[in-house]
Amino acid sequence: MEPWQPGSSSAQWESQWHSDDVSRVKYFAELLAVKARADTRLYDNDLLIFITFLLTLYDDDEFMRGKVYDVMRSWGGSQPGRIWSTQKWLNEWMNVEMALARMTDTAWRSQHGVSKQLFRKLVADLQDELAPCTRSLRAPVPVAMAVSMTLMRLRLGTACSSIATYFGVGASTSHKYILLTLTAIAKVYEGRVIYLPKGDEMKADMQLIEAKGSVVGIGWALDGTDIPVRARSVDVVAKRNRKGVVSDRVLLLANDDLIIRWAQIGMPGSAADGRAFALSSLETVIRSGTWPGTGADVSKDVLGVAVPPQILVDAAFAASKNTLRPFEGAELDADAAKQEYNFLHSSLRMLIERLNGVLKRRFGTLNKPAEWWEDNPRFLEINACLIVHNLARAGGCRDYELTDEELEQLMQDRDDEHVPGDVEESSEDVASAASIRAALCSFIALSGAAKQRYDNTAPSRHGHARTHL
Repeated sequence: MEPWQPGSSSAQWESQWHSDDVSRVKYFAELLAVKARADTRLYDNDLLIFITFLLTLYDDDEFMRGKVYDVMRSWGGSQPGRIWSTQKWLNEWMNVEMALARMTDTAWRSQHGVSKQLFRKLVADLQDELAPCTRSLRAPVPVAMAVSMTLMRLRLGTACSSIATYFGVGASTSHKYILLTLTAIAKVYEGRVIYLPKGDEMKADMQLIEAKGSVVGIGWALDGTDIPVRARSVDVVAKRNRKGVVSDRVLLLANDDLIIRWAQIGMPGSAADGRAFALSSLETVIRSGTWPGTGADVSKDVLGVAVPPQILVDAAFAASKNTLRPFEGAELDADAAKQEYNFLHSSLRMLIERLNGVLKRRFGTLNKPAEWWEDNPRFLEINACLIVHNLARAGGCRDYELTDEELEQLMQDRDDEHVPGDVEESSEDVASAASIRAALCSFIALSGAAKQRYDNTAPSRHGHARTHL
């Protein structure tokens, strides 16, 4: 259809639309009119659309036409005030809004990885940060379109040039807006979506695992995952992991609801988890005692031993008063209590494998090397994936979960690549970790926690854990 031009007849313009499109245009105009009457803040985008729609429906109004030009000049663009800029912007906005209106939520999720509701929240949250950036570029696009391009990049992992073709813009325009949006996500949500819990949130995390395993003191699991990257020749050796894949190592700390509480992005793929954690900010705050804290308010008394909040880790990590490792080797010989402890430990720590599976199912970009050669854009992509995941989980989204068979296979693959950590441990840390682990092992044996938790569970779900132990 021909774009609307100021001064044209609304009847002539509407005749080029299907009847349902005409009613949808009027519906958008009515929504924005209600928003204006309620004295709700109108962004420039809203105001431009609102006035343009009014001109479309009620033409021959010189005053309103002047308003369109005023808003167009304040909005910006390569040459503010040019009529084609308004038409192009309006058509692009309509492309996104019409897709929102016409696509089912399932279809929208398959294309963007998030629900329509979360998409609108992202657009609203990023509006103030992105709108000034879009005005400064030669080819401005609506914020909703920039967010849509970015989510499609994260969800499908397709090249920016393919996304540009889909949206009818240049490849450089798509590339710029995706980077701008990734940067805006990092800035707007910094410290608001991924953060170390304290107080009631910490207790709630621990209660999630306590309710599942009837064992106290455990709140989270920690492990690393490999994300494929594209590296320059000088960086290939450092980034090549044990399987020969050029990758970055990402450490993730999560609760049993798969909410990410802490992440470290940017370690080379050759780095072992224990070494990466030893250099991390989380290890620093744990050593300093600032998190998760000490004292009766956060510690549990387990058979006379004060047990501070515990993080489930594998044997690659160093022993400490806050990291709970499994028993290994000779420690397990003919000791049923330790075997039961290991079984419960392995079963509960599956949450981190579930998280890795959900992330790589939701975001296709995490499964293939990025098109960026530089590290920073790739780090921004990974960070955006983690933030959007947390927003989706907080909003009640529980899709992209692994099946039992997929989880078992993933655990088998992880065990095949397990390498003990080469990390320094102080005698004090080793002694403290040993006393805490012994107390929890005795508690599990006395309470029958593992048996109570898993007797009624299908064998296929935990068969691997028991045979492995």
